[in-house]
Amino acid sequence: MQTKSITQAKVQETKSQTLIKCHLDHDIIAVGKHFPGQGSSQGDTHQDWVDVSDTWSDLELRPYNKLIQANNISAIMTSHLYNKHLDKKYPATLSKRLVTDLLRIKLKYDGLVVSDALVMNAISNKYSSGNAAVMAFDAGIDLIMMPKDIDEAIDSLTDAFYSEKFSLERLYVSRDRRKK
Repeated sequence: MQTKSITQAKVQETKSQTLIKCHLDHDIIAVGKHFPGQGSSQGDTHQDWVDVSDTWSDLELRPYNKLIQANNISAIMTSHLYNKHLDKKYPATLSKRLVTDLLRIKLKYDGLVVSDALVMNAISNKYSSGNAAVMAFDAGIDLIMMPKDIDEAIDSLTDAFYSEKFSLERLYVSRDRRKK
């Protein structure tokens, strides 16, 4: 079974690199999704909370690592999956352990990180739009997508900046990643 998983991962990696090259050849930014991998998922985060703690493996990180090492990926979108072995409390999009520690520090990725839509039930059933937006930005997300209540998300992020929870430097880093 392990050999089959490794073979599948290599095939997926080759397909990903080919697709990304085609995009880049036509000046289209390719986004790798859904970090840290959801190939083992049995549920749908559009509908509800999905826990992959018993099914996810490190093999799901391999395509991201290869693309990052080859400097072939312009942006990565996070998943809303939960994995207690990676973060005991938060799903990937809201997890500093996954976005900052794993993706940015361990895998050495410094490109744009985009959240999946925060309106999805895995997030919006458990967190308000304001809390989710602030937690996502705090986790290391650069571009926050589709909160359920955009005004609440903007107000909460604005309050976080004015209260100095986040620095302007952090905001500028995210802004500059969008330009790469």
